[in-house]
Amino acid sequence: MFKLRYEKLSPGDISKIIKRALGDEFSFDDICKDYDLVHGDIIKIMRKNISRRAFKNWRQRSTSTLRNGKKHSKKQTALS
Repeated sequence: MFKLRYEKLSPGDISKIIKRALGDEFSFDDICKDYDLVHGDIIKIMRKNISRRAFKNWRQRSTSTLRNGKKHSKKQTALS
């Protein structure tokens, strides 16, 4: 049996991914590229490692801002 991509991560890497996902500085694309993950992996990591309420709030915030193009999408330049 093989391990999923996110199951091979160390606890330190998981902690860094959670901090990046909760913050506004990094997009999903940045996190995926840095840790060789896909968007679904980040969602699974968050669901497994933060409280249900925190996950629900984060997911709502990340999907609403994704639709608006602000957070967790390609970074926009200041001149755009």
